[in-house]
Amino acid sequence: MLNDTETAEKGVRRLENPKKELQSHLVAGETFLTWQIKEDGKFIYGYYPGLQRILSNYNSVRHFPSVYALLEVIDFTGNYEDTRRAKKALQWRIDHLTLNHQHEKKPLLFVVEKRKQGTDEIKLGAQAMLILALCKYQEVTKDASFLRRLMEAFNAVVFFRQKSGRYNHVLNTDLTVKDEFRIIYYEGEITFALARLYELTQDKQVLKMVKQSLDFMVDNDYGKYHDH
Repeated sequence: MLNDTETAEKGVRRLENPKKELQSHLVAGETFLTWQIKEDGKFIYGYYPGLQRILSNYNSVRHFPSVYALLEVIDFTGNYEDTRRAKKALQWRIDHLTLNHQHEKKPLLFVVEKRKQGTDEIKLGAQAMLILALCKYQEVTKDASFLRRLMEAFNAVVFFRQKSGRYNHVLNTDLTVKDEFRIIYYEGEITFALARLYELTQDKQVLKMVKQSLDFMVDNDYGKYHDH
């Protein structure tokens, strides 16, 4: 609650030169994020600031979104030399924290979340971030070296779909359903990712799945969820 002397602007700093200041902050953020990628492509995940110690745990789900954010800012700043480390980070995640399956002679690529307790999980949202990050890398660099893996990740999305057109949210590593529902934004996230994939590849099968997803959302009034 605000008291009589406070306004809604308390604690808000006004930018004197928004364009210049925002660019400065973006460059600083890009520099820091790039420095956190080690030579093998794994991130330094975080620090205990007071102790000057590096965190030993690793949240694998945050890996692809971090690379995606880096590629977005590279696209803005034009510091394309930083894409070398971004590529290493993408490759490390694919090499260490994904699962390969085969179905009807089609290769499938799933993102796996390694859990300290309980069984490992395959999440729809993480699959979306894999597709988004690889699409953004190819968009920024024009390097198509991940395109095969992108299409394998797309092939895997079919295993999340129900006959109704809705997506299951979490699978076990044997591809059985663990949770039909976990959090609503997974479905918007995968639809957005597939739209980006279609923009990149113009693949008709990708477009078909995007349309099916959007039709299902419209038919079932997904606007009520206010998912961004």
